[in-house]
Amino acid sequence: MGQQFALRESVALLERLLPAHVPVFRSVPTGAAYSITVRPDGPTPVTLTA
Repeated sequence: MGQQFALRESVALLERLLPAHVPVFRSVPTGAAYSITVRPDGPTPVTLTA
């Protein structure tokens, strides 16, 4: 129960903070890793600018 509360609290905080910032990707992922979900294969470096 505590873990779910913390996750929801984190999501609420990100919903408030992220609209004021723009993600800038330093590189584009070259492949995809397939499992239950599709995600970039390897790290995706990103910085947030105000």
